[in-house]
Amino acid sequence: AWNREYEKAREYLHEVQRRDSTYNDTYNALADTEYWSGNYSVALEVINTGLTFHPVNESFLQKKINILIALDRSGEAKITFTELKKAHPSNQNIDELENQLF
Repeated sequence: AWNREYEKAREYLHEVQRRDSTYNDTYNALADTEYWSGNYSVALEVINTGLTFHPVNESFLQKKINILIALDRSGEAKITFTELKKAHPSNQNIDELENQLF
């Protein structure tokens, strides 16, 4: 995905998901792939699925906020921000995210 070979990245990541549907790094990488390729709705689906397995995963919550901002869904982003702040109050990006949202 870093080399903008999104289709190849998707193939590999879906194979990893097939082998272990709960592996959190796969959701991070697949969400990044979709986000970077401009597929924000798909990136949101990926992160939401990851959150079903890891409901307070710091990285997932942070990515979800950024995806929702890209989708111009600031109300939902603010709700997710509240979840992130409650679960991970010392998140290194909390102030920057708060400035973006409020």
